[in-house]
Amino acid sequence: MDTDDGHGKMAEVDSRLVGPILKLGVLYKLGQFWKRWRPRTFMLTPHTLYYFVKWPNTRSKGKIPLSHVLTVTKETRRGRLWYVAGLA
Repeated sequence: MDTDDGHGKMAEVDSRLVGPILKLGVLYKLGQFWKRWRPRTFMLTPHTLYYFVKWPNTRSKGKIPLSHVLTVTKETRRGRLWYVAGLA
């Protein structure tokens, strides 16, 4: 499946491994050790949110099962819109 990665490039993704890809793009993730917001490429499937450091040349750096997401809140910080997930 060819999918736009948000930078105008096309990436080849095997949807048989992860299911249908609902969204693909760049989001910011707060690091666990260094508390900084870093851009990551995220891929949303029906059951999991995968993230990558370098898209499409690497395997996923991590994943968030959507069954672990308890809440999603919409916030405005420094004039920018943020969606913050509360995890179980």
